[in-house]
Amino acid sequence: MSDEGVVSSNVGAAVGGIEHVHTVNQMETAKSTEGIFELPCGYLDVNTQEVIKDVQIREITGREEDMLASSRLSSTQKISSLLTGCVVRIGVVTDKGHITRIVQNLTVGDRFFLIFAIRRVTLGDDFPVRERCPECGVKTLFMVDLGEDLTVRSMPDPSRRLYDVVLPSSGVLARFKVSTGMDEERLAKIRKHNKNMDALSQGILMRLELLGDEKPTLRMVQDLGMRDRHYLREQFQSVEGGVDTTLELECPSCGNEWEKELDLGGTGFFFPGGRRRS
Repeated sequence: MSDEGVVSSNVGAAVGGIEHVHTVNQMETAKSTEGIFELPCGYLDVNTQEVIKDVQIREITGREEDMLASSRLSSTQKISSLLTGCVVRIGVVTDKGHITRIVQNLTVGDRFFLIFAIRRVTLGDDFPVRERCPECGVKTLFMVDLGEDLTVRSMPDPSRRLYDVVLPSSGVLARFKVSTGMDEERLAKIRKHNKNMDALSQGILMRLELLGDEKPTLRMVQDLGMRDRHYLREQFQSVEGGVDTTLELECPSCGNEWEKELDLGGTGFFFPGGRRRS
């Protein structure tokens, strides 16, 4: 991130005020209420094997704002509702029922990408991030450009959604798929009914189709050694597209550099002033 993109303040209250004013100004600035984007992975039509990447979206309306502020829906349900509501067209598809089915089958990377795209259309590219330097403790308001500062990773082969790999430690053949929104919804339901579950193992299990010649179970995934589990996660990341949300920050006061993950669940991502959480 360049030095020009950084605005600093030593007073926490002042920083919060700047963030609020900036976000409100974004809302009041005249701009297009729709945008056209290219998905990093794309929707794979199982009938034609065509990969559709062109998508048109609109800004958030009161319906989506009410939905995001609701406490009755899970985060996964909110994402699906947000995408279904704000996606105007995918390829040539404009029928809402068809769009809903496509949204459920989009890769997790594409769904993540669309969250940023909807925010950009709604409020613009500038996103204020408040962070305290871990070295000197000075709080700074960093202005992140969502269109420039975040790296979008395209899927190496958008027409391929199944992969076979041999695990390095056990030598077992593992077949995994690219995860979709439907997988995320199933995982969210499991987590809702099992608060003490192993989330990391469930995340691996969600993608696995085969371990050896068997349908994998949670116990089989938990029995894998750390080397095999780490290898699987690396393979997932290498073939799935999406958005890299790692920010490289530099303190304007002491010059310390550190990395920070952009928090989509933080206050102010969609709502000004941090009064509500998405």
